[in-house]
Amino acid sequence: MTFESNIHPIEWTGSCVRLVDQTKIPYEYATVDINTWQEMAVAIKDMIVRGAPA
Repeated sequence: MTFESNIHPIEWTGSCVRLVDQTKIPYEYATVDINTWQEMAVAIKDMIVRGAPA
């Protein structure tokens, strides 16, 4: 496994939000592009993106 120092967990590309797919961590680094609020809702529901519990 290689270490990438230029990983951005969230990025605005100009046309979409690009997120790290957290369902793939730690075995793979993958991203998913989110184009609509509906896609973001699915990403949150499916835990593709998540935060620490309060």
